[in-house]
Formats: sequence, C-alpha cells, structure tokens
Amino acid sequence: MEAARAAGVREMKGKKIQIDRKEIRFEVLFLTLIGLFLFAWAVIQPVTFSPDEQMRYKVVEYLFRHNALPHGGDPEVLDKSWGISYAFYPMLSYMVSYPFMKLVRAARMAEVLFGVGTAFYTLKIGKRFFKDAYEKMFLFLVTLLPGAFVLFSYVNCDSLALFATAMLIYSWICGLEDEWSWKSCIRLAVGVSICALSYYNAYGVILASVVVFCFSILFCEKKKWNFKKLLTRGLVIVGIVAVLAGWWFVRNYVLYDGDALGLHITTEYAEKYAEEARKPSNKYTFQMNPNVNVLDMMFYQPVNHQHNWMMMVYYSFIGSFGYMTVWPPEWIGKLFMVFYLIGTLGVLPQLGSMFSLRRSRFSEKKRICGMQMEIKYTYRLARWSKEAVFHIGMALTLILPNILNIYNSYVNDYQPQGRYSMPMLIPLMYFMTMGYRKLFERFGKNSRAGKVFCYAVCIAMAAFVIYCYFFLVLPSCQKKWKVFLSGK
Repeated sequence: MEAARAAGVREMKGKKIQIDRKEIRFEVLFLTLIGLFLFAWAVIQPVTFSPDEQMRYKVVEYLFRHNALPHGGDPEVLDKSWGISYAFYPMLSYMVSYPFMKLVRAARMAEVLFGVGTAFYTLKIGKRFFKDAYEKMFLFLVTLLPGAFVLFSYVNCDSLALFATAMLIYSWICGLEDEWSWKSCIRLAVGVSICALSYYNAYGVILASVVVFCFSILFCEKKKWNFKKLLTRGLVIVGIVAVLAGWWFVRNYVLYDGDALGLHITTEYAEKYAEEARKPSNKYTFQMNPNVNVLDMMFYQPVNHQHNWMMMVYYSFIGSFGYMTVWPPEWIGKLFMVFYLIGTLGVLPQLGSMFSLRRSRFSEKKRICGMQMEIKYTYRLARWSKEAVFHIGMALTLILPNILNIYNSYVNDYQPQGRYSMPMLIPLMYFMTMGYRKLFERFGKNSRAGKVFCYAVCIAMAAFVIYCYFFLVLPSCQKKWKVFLSGK
C-alpha cells in the first residue's frame, strides 16, 4: 500500500516537472519571438514615421555626443516649430537608449527591451490569476495589441510607462502575498521610481500603488491599523524613490526656477520660440469656451477627423501607425468593441464579490484543554479582502489614465490619441479575461468551449499584429524611406 502511494506521488511529481518544463519552454520561446518581432518592427521605421520621434531622438543624440543631460532649452534639442523639447520632461527612457547608441547606434533597442520586459511581467501576472487557455489569452491580449505593440518599436516614453505599470502590478501581487516583505517593498519602490521617470500620463498607477500598499497593511493583515509597519516600510520606500527618481525633480527645480515637473518652463519656451500659430497664447482649448463642457469635447468631431474624440481614442488604442495616418480596417475595431462589450457583461455580475471589502469568516486552530480544535470566527467588520484591495488598485489604474487623457485634451491640447490611455492596458485585459472565464464557467468547470474560444482569440491576436506589420506598417515605411532618402 505504502509502495503504491509512493509510486503515485513520484508519478505526480514527474508530471509536474514535465508541465513546468513545458511552460518554461513556452515562456522562453514566446519572449524570444516577441523580442525578434519587435526588433524587426523597429529596424524598418525611418525617424520620420512615428509621432514626435525626431524630437525625442534629438535628446538621445545629445546624450551620445556630450555624455551629459541637456538643458531643456538647449538649441541642439529644441524644436524650431514647437519651440520646446522633450528634455524638459523625464529622460530615463532616453538614458536607457544611450548605451545602445554608444555600442551599436541603435537607440530603439531600449524600447524593444521594455517590450520584452512588459511581456515578462504579464506572464507572471497571468500565472497568478488564470490557468491554461485563459492565462494564454490574457498574455496575448496584453502583449499583441498593435496599438501597444508599436510603442515598443521607436524612441518614446510610453513604452517605459507600460513596463513600469506591469512591474508595479506584479509588485502588488507579491506584496499582498507576503504581507509586504522588505523584498516586495524594494520591488515596489523601484517600480514607482521607473514610473515617475517615464511619462506623466502613467502617474495614476503610482496613486493606485499607494492605495494598495496602505490599505493592505492597515486593513488586510492580522494586526489591523498597523501604523508602525506602514510608516517604517513606507518611509523606506519613499527614501528609495527619492534616491532613484527624486534627483530628476530636484534638478528641474534648480534649473527651471522651482518648476520641478518642467511644465511651466515648457509653456514659457513655447510662447517665446514656437511658430506663431503654435504659441500657447494663440491656441484654442475647449476650456476657454464656457458653453462647451467635457462631454461636448468627447463627442466633437473635427472636419479632418474620421471620428469624434472618444472614438479616435478608442480606434487608435486598438492600433494606429505613423502620425495616426495608417489604420487597420474599421471593422476590426468594431469586432474588438463587441469583444469588450461581452467581456464587460461577463465581469459585471462579479463586481460585488471582486470589490467586497469584508472577509466575513476565517478559521484558526487553537489548543483548548490540551486538545487542538479549529475555531471559526465571524466578524461584522472583519479584515478586508486582499483580492478586493488588489481590484481597487486595478480599477484605479484602468480609470485614471483616461481621466488624465480627457483632462489634457480639454484643458491643454486637443489630442485624441489612444496611447495616452495605454497604461490601462493590463487592467482592461485582466477584467476582460475574468469576464469571459465567468461566462464560460456556466458551461462547466473545464468547459471545452472556453478553451477553444481562448485559443481562437490568441490566434486572432497573433494574426492581427502580423497583418499590421506586413500589410500596413511595412508598406508605409517603405514609402517614408523613399521620401526621407530623396531629401524631399
């Protein structure tokens, strides 16, 4: 009997090792293919193809030539048309590009690595919440969406913001699991630092990280209202962020007369040096008109646009290339719309349980009168659910980038672009995957229909991004190269 049981255990362990090896092979292969495809995407683009890359490339070239950070108003990085430069904003992305420029004159390799890193953390996030086909669907939805994929192929800061978002969400999972060990605190601090030095539209995930960290320590652990732990570990995190990211804002404060974020100095230079039509004083914003509110702006459709603000953001989130001049067929965007709608319907019935803060019951084993007994406790105001706190963080990360995107277009500069909402990518696909899993669970715990659907989505996402490369981006880049090389 014991021999049979031992043989069964060995067989189970053997199967687990075999499955683990299979998973490792898949992960290595997937990350390798992602890296190779991103590299293939990066090498075909002229610097005139993607939004503002020429302006951003000036900063990398300055680092290459001078081995030093530029002043935002330096003539070498200043754009004559807009009167500003991207050196006023965080430069971590360009600093990562700098060694690649030194070694192989390939600044875009930094973005390629950010893409592989985002895929790596997406793999780790998916493993914690999904299994088998649903895990793969979540991975493909995040990593192969063309609107996000293209960001990892040219010099920009959105790619670093996506990488930082993925890293921070994974750090929440680790922190919630080990109740914020020092290792998890350091991981969170590094993620916040990278995010702070990426792009301002990604700052919503920093706020979400603060909420997850504070709420989980105060309300989710055995000792409630543990302010001592919150303060000691919180101060260490703040200290690490101050060292890794604070130097940039101090530098700005000193260089730009107290403008730590570099926003006011940017406006000042634009007013002085931009072309007349692009000076801030001559620029119309919707906020200037008291009869136009935010909703009016979102449904406003300029004459030269195919859609209103909201739909332009949506379609470009799915995928647009160049200066939003190259688009996939519109029916693909409508198909995604149906996909998101059904996924939302699947997740709506779960919202009550996903965001329920109360954990009404838990059990604990105690020795009473020399006997070990399991005692069940019921609380009216029990410890909060860690899952609910995690979902609060995900919801904030989903909503806040869109609020910032709307605010910027309404108050500062009308730009209906999906890339400004891209930090919501992982939470969006997480909730979609949860929704579809719930829908297919009605067909049975191991529904074959659900697996077939998930793998069909994976194939469709792979086919879509390959189609975008060969039939949209590659032909457009070839035309741009001809124009660029001709000097016209």
